[in-house]
Amino acid sequence: MNPFSLWLALGVTLGLWQVAHTGPPRERFVHLGLGVVVLLAALAGARLGYVLLHLGPFRAQPGLVPQVWQGGLTWVGALPGALLGLGGLAWGLRRPFLGLAERLLPLLPAVGAAAWLGCWGAGCAYGAPASPATWWALPVVDELGQSNWRWPLQPLAALTLLGGFGLLEAFLREAPPARRVGWGGLWFAAHTALFSLGRADVPPAWHGQRLDLPLCLILGASCTGLLVSTYLSRGRKAVR
Repeated sequence: MNPFSLWLALGVTLGLWQVAHTGPPRERFVHLGLGVVVLLAALAGARLGYVLLHLGPFRAQPGLVPQVWQGGLTWVGALPGALLGLGGLAWGLRRPFLGLAERLLPLLPAVGAAAWLGCWGAGCAYGAPASPATWWALPVVDELGQSNWRWPLQPLAALTLLGGFGLLEAFLREAPPARRVGWGGLWFAAHTALFSLGRADVPPAWHGQRLDLPLCLILGASCTGLLVSTYLSRGRKAVR
């Protein structure tokens, strides 16, 4: 099992633990099961996205497609997969989408930070080269297995992602689900876009067009619209 898979497993474990312990005790196992379903949908989307972006090797060896433990995942497939899984659960269980998303929101920072740390060990999503004399530079492995002094993009991304979600949790603890989901999604989109711009490796792309920034833009715009709607509706109620 490669370093990315190990970090991802740790992030999934911590995320599910948070999901199980943030809701009412009587619903603990229910939310745990829902979290597992969404994570499986995200895993399927991440693998499908990677396969579609690297069709050549998988056409030659289709038996490699289900071997996710060997690596080969992409977050540009994981996020749509998770949202589709979440939407399917909300529709099938007749539960509000935003309420369900708010309950499973702890999965996002845990798995997201673990993915950045997994890239640190697996040699992907690394930062620009830096001088060894620079105090903040770290030896980072690239996709060829070579270690060079670089800007510590992956660990910094993991720490700031967790820190931002920690601040949101502190300030939005009593906020309604729509506001918690909106701010959480907006922070994730802005954070991912910013750190994706700092990548020195090749980002996920389709026919030469990168996919990470457009996906961040769509997610950020959707969450902004959600937040504007919630704050406007609150203002109208206050006027009445």
